Amino acid sequence: MKRTISVFVIYVGVALVCGFGATVAQASFFGQVTTARILERGVQDVSAFVGFYEDATMFFGQLRRGFSSSVEGGLQFGLLDPEVGDVGLAAGGDFKFGLMASKPGQPLDMAFDIRGAYFNLDAFSVVELGASAILSHPYVLTQGSTLTPYGAVNLRVEHVSIDNQPNAAARRYTPARALANGGGDDTSLEISAMGGVKWDISDLLDLLGEIVIDDQLGLIFGINFKI
Repeated sequence: MKRTISVFVIYVGVALVCGFGATVAQASFFGQVTTARILERGVQDVSAFVGFYEDATMFFGQLRRGFSSSVEGGLQFGLLDPEVGDVGLAAGGDFKFGLMASKPGQPLDMAFDIRGAYFNLDAFSVVELGASAILSHPYVLTQGSTLTPYGAVNLRVEHVSIDNQPNAAARRYTPARALANGGGDDTSLEISAMGGVKWDISDLLDLLGEIVIDDQLGLIFGINFKI
């Protein structure tokens, strides 16, 4: 277990160092929006989120389900509304694997999350595939609810396809490398960091807030229903 923790810390540290020096083509518009805790088998969560970014607004829903004591899956669907251009479609999915669960003497939940996403906008489309390292810790409040702060670092490969030559106003959404090459495709390695808080109000309802640190800084707010 100590070796697992050490590998996790090294992964997060390297990703953060690289992330502050990287130029990100797009943003992690779906964020992380989940803690490191794994849902129990057969348990489902249905969520609705809104994300506010520097140059866009994101509306999306998420369905999550526990498959075993250490595996959980999620699907995300939504609409991305940029300041310039028409509303675009977005879809994503992930599998989260629990590495460590909090208990007395072991205060942290730890998970590894494999994630993919697709965004289709006027000027270009984006395909992302990568993984997140997640840490979280639950705090039981006096009134019986639970507050769970969490943090995640996402390392991903991002492939961008230019659909048509964008106009001058839309160029800020189009990756500079692809434009410099006269359009076409562009593939790069990107990094982002997320941090948030999940508030388990009751057995039926959670609230969540998250900040996304990427090329597009963002805030995500959501409500989750436990089924």
